[in-house]
Amino acid sequence: MNILSILLLFALVVQIVLSKANRFHGYLFMLFSSLLLIPKGIFVISSSLKYYYLAVSFFFLFAGNTKSTRVAFPKAIGLAFGGYMLLSLFIIIGGSISYLHQLFYLFKQWFPILMFAYVTFGLFCRNKYIGRFNRALCFITIALCLYGIFEYLSQLNPYMSFMGRYFKDIDSEEEALLYGGRGLLTGRITCTMGHFLTWGQTLVLTLGYLFLVRNKIEKKLLYITILLVAINIIFTGSRSSVVPMLILMLGFVIRKAKYCIASLLLLFVLGNVPFNQKIQNTVDSFIFFWSEKKSHQDEMGGSSMELRAFQLETSLMVAEKNSLLFGQGLGYMETNQYAIVQRVMIGAECLIFPIIMQQGILGVAAWLLLYIALFVIIEKKYKRAYGIYSLYLGVFFFGYFTSLIMTGDRQTFVWFMVLYAVYFRSLQFIKK
Repeated sequence: MNILSILLLFALVVQIVLSKANRFHGYLFMLFSSLLLIPKGIFVISSSLKYYYLAVSFFFLFAGNTKSTRVAFPKAIGLAFGGYMLLSLFIIIGGSISYLHQLFYLFKQWFPILMFAYVTFGLFCRNKYIGRFNRALCFITIALCLYGIFEYLSQLNPYMSFMGRYFKDIDSEEEALLYGGRGLLTGRITCTMGHFLTWGQTLVLTLGYLFLVRNKIEKKLLYITILLVAINIIFTGSRSSVVPMLILMLGFVIRKAKYCIASLLLLFVLGNVPFNQKIQNTVDSFIFFWSEKKSHQDEMGGSSMELRAFQLETSLMVAEKNSLLFGQGLGYMETNQYAIVQRVMIGAECLIFPIIMQQGILGVAAWLLLYIALFVIIEKKYKRAYGIYSLYLGVFFFGYFTSLIMTGDRQTFVWFMVLYAVYFRSLQFIKK
């Protein structure tokens, strides 16, 4: 039994003990330990964490199935996922990989997401639980962000060094920091995630959720959390996190004139006042990411628009070898065939590329329909609760989608569905 198995076993034992006393506290322990504390690098390669997801999901599926916690899963959301699954089952018929292998891959990919969403809906049966969750989220986020700042200032990450020593599937923090700085940044933080892109995308989701529940959290606690999240996002040195953060903040300030004017003045200053050249290059590289000249001046590095265009062509070429409509089949990226083009794809850091290769154009359409359906469902729920549509929900969805397009899904869709379910449940408690 390796150290990973021991840690997961310990987490399950503690979780079960807590759940007997209070299912909600057991849920919080499971959620924060598995989604925020276990390095996400394990998610990609190690199957053991996938089985951990299945184990805790099954446990809460049955342990939470009592009259006190039984809450019907929203029918509209069930239909949205059901429609996506039916489309996926149709698409895999045209894949070049065996049908059973694709079925297993589909199950492995989506079952944990659906179970986390189901359990979240079931356990948030009281409005006070949502308040406790929000406070717990703030305190956990503050602690992790302070650790991220410590990592940046000291260039040390004891947590990831420990994990990298015992988990061969993930890089140690020294290897992660070899990516180097970006402009003014002397390093790029990974916190507990194993990769700065994953940490940044996780924070983008958390920031978007905090804006959604801004009126439900103490102002001082909210602003401290938002400030630390913004600092950590900048320290990741990732455009795919900084750009969505700016989108989220723009959505936050645009409704208040004084904030909007201050933001416009700040953008004017950043764009026109001559700073130190290195400062200017750093700001330009993040804001003008589409410009080849500005985003890569002063040896800033990072993915270019030309590289993305070439990767898109490669994805279409790979899919077309079998069928442009159906792709190669789910699980293709785990085969030796993909290893041939992996050097060109460099991780396929865009949501669309893996879907095109594995599920073709139909797969892209199916995913977009699911994402749009989830937005429409919760937007309508908000409209019924408050009588108006929510700008922040649109900004939240668009900000996360921007991050997905710029760097792909860094195993954060589970976290997205958890936050989605919590906010949806909060809308159900609003009295008309």
